[in-house]
Amino acid sequence: MNLEQSKQQEASSDEIEIDLVAEFILIKNLIKKNFIWILLLGLLGAAGGYFYAKSQKPIYAAKYKFTVKLTDMSGGMGALSGIASLMGTGGGADPFAKIIALAGAEQIVGKALFTPAQVNGKQDLLINHFIQLEKLNEGWHQDSVLHKISSFKPAVYEVKALSYAERKALFQIIGIVVGEESILQRDYDKKTGIISLQLNYWNEDFAIALSQAVYQELVNFHTFDSYDKISFNLRNVKNKLDSIRNALLTAQMSSAKKSDQTLGLIMQEDQVAQKSLNIRENMLIAMLGEAQKNYETLFLMQQSTKPNFTIINEPYSPITPSRKNKILFALVPFFLLIVGSIFLLRIRIFLANLLTRSKISE
Repeated sequence: MNLEQSKQQEASSDEIEIDLVAEFILIKNLIKKNFIWILLLGLLGAAGGYFYAKSQKPIYAAKYKFTVKLTDMSGGMGALSGIASLMGTGGGADPFAKIIALAGAEQIVGKALFTPAQVNGKQDLLINHFIQLEKLNEGWHQDSVLHKISSFKPAVYEVKALSYAERKALFQIIGIVVGEESILQRDYDKKTGIISLQLNYWNEDFAIALSQAVYQELVNFHTFDSYDKISFNLRNVKNKLDSIRNALLTAQMSSAKKSDQTLGLIMQEDQVAQKSLNIRENMLIAMLGEAQKNYETLFLMQQSTKPNFTIINEPYSPITPSRKNKILFALVPFFLLIVGSIFLLRIRIFLANLLTRSKISE
């Protein structure tokens, strides 16, 4: 029984080897027979890939690398942990992830686009430069709303102050800048805390100008936001300080009144009530001292501290542009078309044999 099985296995392996050899010979004959057509098809694909890569504009990468020092702002916050729970404040959000998210927000990118800058020797708003560089007006002529837009006037950035057509144009441009195929890339290294903002565009002046504007708006927003948070906490601590001070004053008045009532005749129950008032008064005095210290700490932080943005790398002209590799774009379609053409020829023979067998069987 084992002998028969081994013979069958040897026979099947021989058939596989024969089939592979036959397949190799068939493909070899196909290549010989259609060599010129296969080669022409491959060369056509190579030429197309080469000229496509050559026609693409070079891309300039204007890259900012920076760090944000937040320790100064959080140095005094440890002392506030007790009272923060009473205020209902706190937060464990990643500040670096917040900065990355803010860099792509409409408020940041919109303000950056409304920044005046010089591009190709012309001074104008960055949003107007982008409209001209991308020739958006040509496509907007067919739009019933956007055809009204030719350019934006210099103004303080405020979305609600824009017209419907201007908002539609603005949001379309922001979508190009930070959309799915965004020209603005944002990232940060969790180990080092280094944040990267990179603007990829084919015009060097525009790439540098917009990257600078986004970075500056990010710094402004984060600084003002942090200052507002400290001011908010300062107000809360001040309110808590006033509340404790009022409670202490009430306790002291109650204690003095109780002392006057028991003057001359001190009963046991009066001693218990007086002792309770004294304990409450001492507790409030301790709380008042702690709240006063927290208030003074926050006040100093508000006066002297803000987020410290440190630039590691800043884009300056000239930037070495990146270009598509012409050789790579030529070789890839060359080999793909050759392999694809051989495969299609083999499929054609297979289908022809299959059709022939079906006719014979009928």
